[in-house]
Amino acid sequence: MLPNQRGPGLPLFPWGLLGTVTIPLGILAVITYCRIFPPILFGDVAYYASALPALTSDAPLYSPASFQPHILPPPPFWDQAPSAAIFAAILLLPAGNLIWGFLMVACVLAGIAILMPRLGGGVVLYAPVMVALPPVIEGMAWANLNALVFLMLAVAWRWPRHAGWAIGIAAAAKVMPVLAVAWLIGRRDWRAVTVALAIPAVLTAAAMALTSPSVVIDFVTVRLNQQPTPDVLRFGLSDLGVPEIITWFLALAVAALAAWKASFSLAVLATLLLSPALHTHYLMHALAPALGIWAPWLIDRTRVRA
Repeated sequence: MLPNQRGPGLPLFPWGLLGTVTIPLGILAVITYCRIFPPILFGDVAYYASALPALTSDAPLYSPASFQPHILPPPPFWDQAPSAAIFAAILLLPAGNLIWGFLMVACVLAGIAILMPRLGGGVVLYAPVMVALPPVIEGMAWANLNALVFLMLAVAWRWPRHAGWAIGIAAAAKVMPVLAVAWLIGRRDWRAVTVALAIPAVLTAAAMALTSPSVVIDFVTVRLNQQPTPDVLRFGLSDLGVPEIITWFLALAVAALAAWKASFSLAVLATLLLSPALHTHYLMHALAPALGIWAPWLIDRTRVRA
């Protein structure tokens, strides 16, 4: 073993020097999280809680005001898929807001933990960097269902036998991950494809039974007419002014390529392209292939050269 190689599976690298950088970064991230984000801690819980009246009464799931072009009702309002409303049932529990928030934080941390073992014994030095990444910090701070999507993508990649239900749950939570089915199609895993499509369909049917059969049409109408929130940093092609029809075409084209190549990375990219509003915490999705595929590949390449 070479002098600066500290264990099996690790590339030739000065790990002690890396630790002097990554550990302070992790500490700074925690301080940032505690000092800056408390005013908006678990801020997206209000959006999910807005679905509860529809699930527990005769109130409509979607506000009629949000059906009209150029009208965006003040938050909280429900603009998620009908299937995602079922997840809001957690908020009916005592202290449901805190339970929801901590569950989303746990999803982020669990997703990272699932993907990082292949990075070798130096994982303890990578972990603070992961915590310091803006998508990770925002994912924990806002408690958006993207945290659950990230965890499910991590599960799908790490344990492909369970990819069908993992991608199905992700699609039920955020719709766009349904394009990850392209990866399953490329693998010819038809059972997983069926499960992945059945889960959001069943949860949507449950939302229709609890609210109204028209919720699917209402959701499409809301999404076609919703206007972006001013002064919010977003990274999607639609946010940059590209017509949505073009972004949909690109997303479907990348999904088709993902099916042809059986590529998990391309499938995740397709889900991001399809997003109508790519907030920072959506970029957590990209961590699944980044940590599960590309980082291990780079380490393996470094090991071979060493």
